[in-house]
Amino acid sequence: MNFWRRLRNKILDPRDPFFGRWKQIFAFTCLIAISVDLLFFYIPEINEKEKCLHFDEAFQITACVLRSIFDLFYVLRIIIQLHTGFIATSSRAYGRGELIADSEAARKRYLSGYFVIDILSIIPLPQYLPRIIRIYPIWKQMSRTSAILTGSVTVWSAAATNLLFYILASNVVGSFYYLFSVESELRCWQQALKNSESYNAAFSDDIFFTCAHHNQTIVSLLSTSCHYIDANEMKDPTVFDFGIFKEALSSHVVDSSTYFSQKFFYCFWWGLRNIS
Repeated sequence: MNFWRRLRNKILDPRDPFFGRWKQIFAFTCLIAISVDLLFFYIPEINEKEKCLHFDEAFQITACVLRSIFDLFYVLRIIIQLHTGFIATSSRAYGRGELIADSEAARKRYLSGYFVIDILSIIPLPQYLPRIIRIYPIWKQMSRTSAILTGSVTVWSAAATNLLFYILASNVVGSFYYLFSVESELRCWQQALKNSESYNAAFSDDIFFTCAHHNQTIVSLLSTSCHYIDANEMKDPTVFDFGIFKEALSSHVVDSSTYFSQKFFYCFWWGLRNIS
């Protein structure tokens, strides 16, 4: 009880060297956390043999565990911020940097600032905007601090930062490409069933596309449909056009028999090529 009482009244100085190291750790953690969130996009996959949508449960558990680990950093960030003072704005103009060590004022300042963003970041759903909003001012402040200490932002640090964001952007684009490739296959299945002579309205429910609700009638109908044909070779207007997702589907990237490493690097490379 005494420990928590002391912690509750303890106010940390943001100018302490500890905060510089902590911001670096937290910034890199944010980048990795966004990449971990993208793993959820690889959970759905297509069982081409059975013509059904499969969800990789083992991979889902792995992604959830990793997400929970990185969420702990955000919880720690919230606790630290609730006990961190701030420099009075009026004192900065004169170079004094007066520390406001009032615990109530520090908490009110944080609660009215990035607290909501930090809470949204730990909601157990893949969310990128709150994490990106949170990481941007940290990276900006780190660059500004580096410029003050060294007189300028070094070429190597700027290049490393740009490279990290470039890799992250490629990962984001590639992950969305994978997810939309799976979605395009499902849209083709829906169209194929509606165009079939033996179409049953009950089969329009997406639940029949999941492997857990395997239906041999649907498998038979889809076995002769949804062929991956280049757009310039299509002669029948009723043939489904997969567009840019044809490449991933014909390469069996979204197939349940494909290893995750192959899926990831294929989609990452696709994202890298398309944002260059």
